[in-house]
Amino acid sequence: MDATELTRVSREMELLWRTSFLGELPEALSSQVLQGATIRHMAPADLLLVSTETRRNDALYLLADGLVRVFVVGPDGRQATVRYAGPAELIGLPPLLTLGMNIRAEAVTNVTAMRLDSQRFIALAQRNVELAWILARFLAAQVSASNEILAADVFLSVRARIARHLLDLAQRQPEGLVVAARHQHLADAIGSVREVVSREMRQLAQAGVIRRIEGGTLLEDPAELHRIAAEARARHTRSAAEETP
Repeated sequence: MDATELTRVSREMELLWRTSFLGELPEALSSQVLQGATIRHMAPADLLLVSTETRRNDALYLLADGLVRVFVVGPDGRQATVRYAGPAELIGLPPLLTLGMNIRAEAVTNVTAMRLDSQRFIALAQRNVELAWILARFLAAQVSASNEILAADVFLSVRARIARHLLDLAQRQPEGLVVAARHQHLADAIGSVREVVSREMRQLAQAGVIRRIEGGTLLEDPAELHRIAAEARARHTRSAAEETP
């Protein structure tokens, strides 16, 4: 990497850092955290991290571009999505702090990310209350978001889950909002099977809500997808409230 390229990458890293939640840190502490960081590029389906009961994660990424799916894998091989992460979000902190956490993260699109020196990061968090407090807030927000996703995947219909995941996965393209994920990927994300997802996708296409194009699925009526997901969530909320003594 020549001097010009190195300068460009350094500027991109600085801008990414400032736009993330870690940008709240004092400049001197930010400089310490960033020591040893590198820029990584990943293609769709590449794994950013794999953490199991016997394999501890040491990967810690701050995303610069693209979309990443964080998920767990059950004993039968089925997957359940924990969260989606986009630019300026941190990937890999919970399994870095917790030994034996069974979780993975994969690139959904082309991804550019800053890989942080995880051991340096943890050592600094143990000594600096500013970094520890920001991380506590970040983890609390992740728990809240994960609870919402879990409730949706457990209680909502397959169609509502598909609608929500299509909206989560959509990327802005010249044609409009496009989802590059295949039906199997969607099935894995919502804990279903490909045949069921394919049937629902055909029905959504027949209704003019989505359309298959080269390279993915075009969301022709995102508002309708939002309505499907929102109404299903509202029905579940009302039902839960009515059952509460």
